[in-house]
Parts: sequence; structure tokens; C-alpha cells
Amino acid sequence: MLFITNGDVAAEALERCHLADEIVPWRDVLHEGPVPEGLSLRDLSELRARFIASENWADLDEAIDQFERRDGAIAAAFRHDEIVLWFEHDLCDQLQMVQALDALAKQLGDPAKCSLVCNAEYLGGARAEHLARRFAGRQTVTAEQLTRASTAWAAFRAPDPRRISEWLAGDAAAFPFLQAALERHLQQFPWARDGLSRTERQALRAIETGRDTPREAFACSHLEQEDPVFLGDIVFLRYLERLMQRPNALLRFASEAVSGSSLPAKSPSGHLSKHWDTPLELTETGVRILEGHDRVAICGIDRWLGGVHLEGRNGVWRWNESRRRLEQPS
Repeated sequence: MLFITNGDVAAEALERCHLADEIVPWRDVLHEGPVPEGLSLRDLSELRARFIASENWADLDEAIDQFERRDGAIAAAFRHDEIVLWFEHDLCDQLQMVQALDALAKQLGDPAKCSLVCNAEYLGGARAEHLARRFAGRQTVTAEQLTRASTAWAAFRAPDPRRISEWLAGDAAAFPFLQAALERHLQQFPWARDGLSRTERQALRAIETGRDTPREAFACSHLEQEDPVFLGDIVFLRYLERLMQRPNALLRFASEAVSGSSLPAKSPSGHLSKHWDTPLELTETGVRILEGHDRVAICGIDRWLGGVHLEGRNGVWRWNESRRRLEQPS
């Protein structure tokens, strides 16, 4: 039996159940960086490994090796009597889930070999007996679910983000948490009112109100406001680092003693940045943008969200919160 799950913490919890012959963690933060259409699983994995290394979230050779072992397990999945997917209900997990199901759909002739465990709770820290009960209640993946997962994955990778909206307009019953996850993904696009993503705005507001260290801002803007949570602390630091990039930085260190320092997501030892508890403050540009000026018009943007490359200052896809849809200004 093969288990596929969201990462190392979940994999360690599942190992304590002694139910699987093999456990494969899906180590990728697909809501960050390029996930373009038209690439095979192997080619996409190479691209993702290079992106993850460029963000200093892992060493390149380590990332490539992890993707190769993961993809090798998918290629050999047919050897198992059953493949059980264990995923959580947040954006990060739901994207991993549909990618895994799409990959399995291309490898397996019989969808009944797959089953799914996905509830509105987290796997990390769960007791073995609780996970065993959840395992007993797993649901067989249907052919319809495989099809819906593949179409969701294709929509996420499309260069036109309206493909996601089209998917959301269909029947979402096959995956009860995927609709909310994809809607949350769309909120990571620049908003029509100020050019900030939801995560960026929440972070700036937290710092503005005095929760001004990266540690406090992460708790205030994500852990206390998102349900479910989907960002890790290292990824959140990368958001802050982008907001501190010059010219036109929106954030800076509050103390002149560390002025000009960078905010790397990882130190060479792999621990969180030494500035995790260093206060930040808004720049004049940051204040202006929170007052309603447009971040994209002032700073420009160069960022991938799934298959969409947001670039430049004009014609960038925007999330219209009042209409709950994406729009592209002419």
C-alpha cells in the first residue's frame, strides 16, 4: 500500500500508524512560483526544483532528488494494491491533491486503486489511533473525481486565470474543499482597489497596527485571520522580503542599526531569519498604498501564480472583491 501526503510532518505522523509499505510526501508549495501548462511531470518537477532553490527554501540538488524520488513513486504506483492520498483542506494541500490525482490518472488504468482521506483538520500531530480511524473511513476515488481533479489542475496551470473561474462554476461536490481553496488562490492576485494581494495587505495592516516583527505579523495576518491556514513561516518571510525590495519598498526595518539588511527566508544553517523578531515599519510608499494608491502602478509586478505570469504595470489581472471575480484592465 502506498500513502501520498502533503509533507514531512504528515508523513512522520502516518509512519507511526504502520499501515503503508511506502509513504511519499508531496513537498511543493504550488501556490508560489511558476506552474505553467504544457510541461510533463518530469519537466515541471525540474522547473519547480529550480524555483524552490532560487527562493533559498532548499538546496538545488536536494530539491531535484526529492522530486525525482516522488515522481519515481508515482511511476511505480501501479505495483501497489491501493494508493491512499492524505491531504488537508487548505490551499497548499488542495493543489497538491489535484496534481497527485492528475499524475495518478495518467499512470493507472483503474481509478478504484485510489482512495482519499481529506477532512477539515490537520494531519500533523494527530495520534496514531485517530489516523487509523480516519484510514478506515477513506473514500474510493471515482472516475469522475479523477476527471474533475485533472480539469482543476489544468485550469490552475492555464495562462488565462478565467479557466479557474470556469471550473468553479461547475459542480464542486466531488471535492468539498477545493472550491474555497481555488477562490483563496484568486485572492492572491493584485486587488483592483490597491494592487495588493490579500496576504500582502493583511501583513501590512498587522505591521501598521503594532504587530511589527515578522513573527508577530505572521501570527496576526495569517494564523489569526485565515481558516484554514496555508502559508508556512518561511514562505511568509519571502512575502515580507518582496515588500522590502527597493526601489519603492513598502516596508523597512524600524531601526537604523539594521537598515539596509536583507530579510532572507533562511540563514545558511537552515533556521529562520535572524530578523524574525526585528521590528519593521511602513515606508511612505507603504502608507500611501494602504490609503488606496495602486501598488502595481507604482512598483510594477513580476510574479507567477500557477500558470499566470503577472508582469509590468498595465493590463495585469486583478481580483475584484465586490464582484468576486478576476478582471483584466484594458
